[in-house]
Amino acid sequence: MSMATPNSTIGGETGPRPTGNPPGARASGRPPPRLSGRSAYSLFVSAMKILLPAVALGLVLLIVIWPQVEESGGFRLDIVESIGRAPVPEEATMVNPRYEGIDENRRPFMITADTARQTEPGEEEAIDMDRPAADLFDTGGDWVAITADSGVYDRASEVLLLDGNVNVFHDGGYELQTEQAVVDLKNDLATSSTPTFGQGSFGTIRSQGLRIEQRGAHIFFTGKAHMVIYPESSSGGPAEAGQ
Repeated sequence: MSMATPNSTIGGETGPRPTGNPPGARASGRPPPRLSGRSAYSLFVSAMKILLPAVALGLVLLIVIWPQVEESGGFRLDIVESIGRAPVPEEATMVNPRYEGIDENRRPFMITADTARQTEPGEEEAIDMDRPAADLFDTGGDWVAITADSGVYDRASEVLLLDGNVNVFHDGGYELQTEQAVVDLKNDLATSSTPTFGQGSFGTIRSQGLRIEQRGAHIFFTGKAHMVIYPESSSGGPAEAGQ
């Protein structure tokens, strides 16, 4: 009968017993493995991919909200309003605009203003004007100037609507005043249905309306009118005429 010894196995095979940890196991007391240069660079690139977009987003938010902070003196972010409404562009304003043209009889005219803007966004024909002035020239050298506080000029129809302190000056020496007037540049016609006052070397006149044709060659005072005529002679008082 055979007996197994510490250095033998059953079946007669002999050999030393394995010692230490099995393959793949970390030995106790060894330092952890270090990151190589390639691994550290990859980690840096991954961090920058996250950090840089976050910084850019922060700068964009700062640009958006900074004007609100300056205006209100504090912090305010209207997220709902910003998302729900599209920004409305400001009106384009022209300073000292000038429009020139000729009527059907080849007589020139010119329209100027302090400022002008479109009546509605996208509207190119109707122009709102502050302090408009229309200069009308005749082939014979006569000149008529019409001014007002405000007006709207329709470039398609060449019609100028005037409102507030409408004044008509003629180089023949007379002046007319009313509150509203319509100047049809194409047809060489100006009309008003508001009370009118006129004065010149002939005298003064008041009426309920006005109609001017042919660059002031013909003037009609409509409605009830009252005229005071200055006599050519210095003797005697003014004559009055009413209708």
